[in-house]
Amino acid sequence: MELNTNKIPCPCGGWFGFKKDKVVQDGIDCGMLKVEICNKCQTTYLPEETMLVVENKLKEAGLW
Repeated sequence: MELNTNKIPCPCGGWFGFKKDKVVQDGIDCGMLKVEICNKCQTTYLPEETMLVVENKLKEAGLW
């Protein structure tokens, strides 16, 4: 999947961009969600709207 670079620098020298990726948290499949990922070191962050979906999925599963 193509990484959409939004020109936020990463400490490694790469750039963060958004893409859709499968998110699995604590063994719970949260689906294909928007993540922010560095094109060089692959460090991944979850934007706020993605975190809300993940939190709800974990609550539904009784893990949070």
